[in-house]
Amino acid sequence: MLKNILNVFLEKSHLNHLLFVFLIILSVISYNNLAKEMFPSHSLDTIIIKGNYSGSSSSVLDKLIVHDIEKILDDNIYTNKIKSEIINSSYTITANITDKNKKQNVINAIKNKIDTLKKDLPNDMNLPSVNTIESFFKLLDISISSKNKSEDKNNQNVINIAKDLQKDISNLKNIYSASFIGDYEEIISLKINSSKLQAYGISTNELIYELKNFYSLYPIGKINTKTRKYSLISKNKNITLENIKRLV
Repeated sequence: MLKNILNVFLEKSHLNHLLFVFLIILSVISYNNLAKEMFPSHSLDTIIIKGNYSGSSSSVLDKLIVHDIEKILDDNIYTNKIKSEIINSSYTITANITDKNKKQNVINAIKNKIDTLKKDLPNDMNLPSVNTIESFFKLLDISISSKNKSEDKNNQNVINIAKDLQKDISNLKNIYSASFIGDYEEIISLKINSSKLQAYGISTNELIYELKNFYSLYPIGKINTKTRKYSLISKNKNITLENIKRLV
């Protein structure tokens, strides 16, 4: 049977050409009728954990809470692809929920475990928010520039336009967030007179070191009494046990 079919195609080459053309036409028709989406939806949900602690550095936040939350997510069998970002005393941690049917159970379990971290945090530090959204992806980038970049007033106008556009985009349906990159902060410029510092017996290098660490807060422990709780925070990350004893 198979031998006879092969002989037909071998002897009648025109039939082969006709079938080939027919397959091409069928492929084009199938492609045109195929449902296509520019931005296909995702079945996975994403858990987003956000928090902040004013005045703390990235390394302090990582040791204080970010690493512990990452471990909580890593220990959960229904979460994967954990990503963390720490910027300007705030942190964002994301992870995919692999089983959509277990979404609410996963959220409750993670919230409960994060609540247990409260006892080890400073009193003035709040627990992070825990939310879920459908898996998101980057949609587009918008660049705004000015021909005259030398005038501060003109630069500020561009920044104001960008902020207004950011708000408008954030209010659009199905848009999770619109981040604004390129803003700048006012910079305080300090001119140090080394000769005057030497007159007061102050080292220039030591002063620069202290200025670099001026806004960094380092939690070093807690003091619990029957009626109140106290958090110990130092601006010096190299504080010793003897220094802590003097405080007590």
